[in-house]
Amino acid sequence: MHRYARPVWYLLCFFCLLPVFSAPSKTAQDQVSRALAAADATRVQTSLEGALARTTNPSDMQYLLSSLASFHERTGRPDLAALRFQEAAQAAPTDGSESLLLDAARCALSGGDTVLSDTLVRKVMLTSFSEPVLIRARLYSAWIQLSTSSSAQALSLLRDFSRLPSYSPWLPAILFTLWWSDSDVDALSRLKAECPTSVEASIVTGSIQTAPVPFWYLMARNQERVNAFAREGSQDLAGKLAARSPEPPAKAEKPQAPKVSSSSQERLWQQVGFFKNVEYAQELSMRLKKLGFTCIIREEKRPSGTTYYSVLVSEDASHGSAARLKDAGYESFLVIE
Repeated sequence: MHRYARPVWYLLCFFCLLPVFSAPSKTAQDQVSRALAAADATRVQTSLEGALARTTNPSDMQYLLSSLASFHERTGRPDLAALRFQEAAQAAPTDGSESLLLDAARCALSGGDTVLSDTLVRKVMLTSFSEPVLIRARLYSAWIQLSTSSSAQALSLLRDFSRLPSYSPWLPAILFTLWWSDSDVDALSRLKAECPTSVEASIVTGSIQTAPVPFWYLMARNQERVNAFAREGSQDLAGKLAARSPEPPAKAEKPQAPKVSSSSQERLWQQVGFFKNVEYAQELSMRLKKLGFTCIIREEKRPSGTTYYSVLVSEDASHGSAARLKDAGYESFLVIE
């Protein structure tokens, strides 16, 4: 009898920093506990959705939404999980909302939506001042590249990350990725030697088995390894494939460009900057205006009392502002009102 593990990508969420929630009420905590004790998945979801419909407290809404998102993720619905994590981030904006957006990015990537995942990660990288959050965002960005068309650059980044102490909480997943995606024997040796008790090490040695679910499609794939994995599961996968000559990773298709709603009720912006210092925002705004962009500065006061300043560029009718900003040397992400 073998023990079975959830997908490795799912397990990565436990390495994330916990979001800085405002404390939910005891009522909300009890509602989640009762819901998760239900006999089947349908009852769990119905109970959580019912509790969510009855609450108006922002902190409780965030807690319930994130609990529902986690439930969807654990039951194989990454699309719904990504949506709920985004709603949780918006329910009670705090510094912890950045972690919730990364949770949403993880789920979007797990579901194959690289465009949404990339948008969410870039948003966090543009707005966060937390180095631990940025470390996680950079790692997610490398995984996104690996799942699209920039595998060589992504693999190089992951090798760099594997040598940095700041990425040590993620080391098993990074080394596993390098072995699975690039047949990196050194990464496999390091995984066994440096992380022997990790889930990833247990998978490659056969102590734990898992199944080929969406996680495996996040990486450049060695087709022989995928076929063997589909036939036999992960039992002693490294040993079975050790003597085989790997094929080059399959080339991933280029993701489609995101579709932007044309509703006349929506206002579209490209956010270019996010600052605590209004002078920095004003300086960036002046530079953009000199380049011909129409932009505004928006104030946002967080519950913590800190005021932030966003620099927003108005999207043009052809939806080409992001490309023009990139050509001018500025990264941005879409904001829809």
